[in-house]
Amino acid sequence: MMPDSALLEILRCPSTGQTLSRAPDKLVWHLESERVAGRLMDDAGNPVVESFDRGLIREDGLAFYPVRRGIPVMTECVPVKP
Repeated sequence: MMPDSALLEILRCPSTGQTLSRAPDKLVWHLESERVAGRLMDDAGNPVVESFDRGLIREDGLAFYPVRRGIPVMTECVPVKP
């Protein structure tokens, strides 16, 4: 489940204030497979241990926020390599 569009309109990246949108399924699948392989780290360098099946991508495309059980996890930013 994904946050509804009304929530997406007000959510912003906590560090830059940029808007967020639904991450493409292909990116979510790639990042989740990296997490399963133990290669996905958050912006603090800690391994991401909890699974996710949706996510939000920052406007510039350089940060991903996982969505777990329909709730965006705004404290766990995953850098996205360009």
